[in-house]
Amino acid sequence: MLAHEVLTAIEHSLAARAFASLPERWQAVLWHTEVEGRRPAEIAPLLGLRPNSVAALAYRAREGLRQAYLTSHLATVDDPTCRRVGRLLG
Repeated sequence: MLAHEVLTAIEHSLAARAFASLPERWQAVLWHTEVEGRRPAEIAPLLGLRPNSVAALAYRAREGLRQAYLTSHLATVDDPTCRRVGRLLG
C-alpha cells in the first residue's frame, strides 16, 4: 500500500469516527444536506422543524463535526507539543 493510500484510509477512518460521535439529529441533518444535497425546506418535514431551524441545526452540526474531527485526530498524536497546540484548535 502506498503512503498516500494509507493516509487516505486514516483520514476516512477519523472522519467516520467523528461523524459517529455526533448526536443522531446532527448526523441526520448532515446526511441529508451534505451527502444527499437536499435543501433545508426539503428536510424540514422529515425533522419536524421549520426550514430556518434546519439551516441553523445544519450549521451547528457542521461545527460539531469539525470539532469532533479535530478531537479524533488529536487522539492519535503522541507528541506533547502537538497535543498542547492541538487543544487550542477549534
